[in-house]
Amino acid sequence: MEITRILLTFAIFMGILYLYFALSHIFYLKLYFKRFHLTKYSSIYTPTVHIYLPCKGLDEKLRENLEAIATQDYPVFNVTFVTDSDDDPAVDIINELVKKYSHTRHLIVGHASNCSQKNHNHIKAIEIDLPEAEVLVFADSDGLPHPDWLRNLVMPFSDHKVGVTTGFRDLAATEIHPAAYWQTMTSANMGIFMHAPLPRAVWGGAMAIRRNIFEKLGVKEFWSKTVVDDITLMRLLIKHRIKRVFVPTAVVSSYGTVDTTREFIDWFTRQVMYFKLYVKPLYYLGFFLVYPTVALILSAPILLILSVIFPSLLSIAFISALFSISFMIAQLLIKWSYKNNNDLIFWGPFSLVGFFLIAWIWTKTLFRKKMIWRDIEYSLDKNGYVTAVQRLNEESENLKVINQEV
Repeated sequence: MEITRILLTFAIFMGILYLYFALSHIFYLKLYFKRFHLTKYSSIYTPTVHIYLPCKGLDEKLRENLEAIATQDYPVFNVTFVTDSDDDPAVDIINELVKKYSHTRHLIVGHASNCSQKNHNHIKAIEIDLPEAEVLVFADSDGLPHPDWLRNLVMPFSDHKVGVTTGFRDLAATEIHPAAYWQTMTSANMGIFMHAPLPRAVWGGAMAIRRNIFEKLGVKEFWSKTVVDDITLMRLLIKHRIKRVFVPTAVVSSYGTVDTTREFIDWFTRQVMYFKLYVKPLYYLGFFLVYPTVALILSAPILLILSVIFPSLLSIAFISALFSISFMIAQLLIKWSYKNNNDLIFWGPFSLVGFFLIAWIWTKTLFRKKMIWRDIEYSLDKNGYVTAVQRLNEESENLKVINQEV
């Protein structure tokens, strides 16, 4: 009886926790931001902006995505498309857009040697930036923004206390495959961090920062030796207590989901590694959330089977099943809060199965010191600084390996 009471208390706590995450997310997206944030900002505030857009390969709807960035309804802004070479598949589309729009340009920056390629692209572009830009905006090539995306993202800077703003992505599954739904599920759950005040989370596919804050925090210097842009910026924001605002009206649509389990494992491994390397408290906190969730989900069917032999276990199995139901409801609510929710019916059962894979990935990262991203392998030290870069898509005799002293 005592075990039943303890399990009931724990299951209720975890169920309420997940429902709180979901409902607070919906509250911020649908009501809180509009009622308590927008009223403080001026829609006519339009500082000069420079957008940096690193490109690699042919993302889903690439031409449409890039042109949507170039044609934003905003008075004065410039766009720099960045690639590491002139033979990247995205170059042809970029060149067409540069010819079409005078406020855009294409910059080829070469290969990274001591940081991620994306960070390297940002750094090199910023070094030759137009100095009059008051706000620096960073976007991803796989996001499709609406015409007022830039105006909405920048608007909170009319409050001088705001140093950074961020949007997020509304990821829609493009393949009928469990991996695609697992990715949309985990991506949507990450969105919960965007409105939470403590982590000061930002998303690299739609984030803006005042130029003076960028320089004051030494962002470029930190990026020059690390492997991700947004999580490292988040770490600096926490350290220096910079106010950042999540702007729900700056969410972009994204359609480039993975279509194999292997791709999902690689993608989510990177996400977890970012937390492990640069925001360790959140990484270890994840274990206290993931493992109990898996234990409760797994215990329901096991205890139900055992209750045939031991009838007293039936009540405990029922408690675990109630948690699983509340967990699925929370996941459905999170998905419902986004625009692309036509695959809502798949989220409940796939979220249960996906969490087992998430738990295994989280465990695997405990012993991992390398990361692969876009056919580049990065070796990392305990501080998250890059110690070696190896390009995997070249012939073995031409592999470029660069070691760095840290």
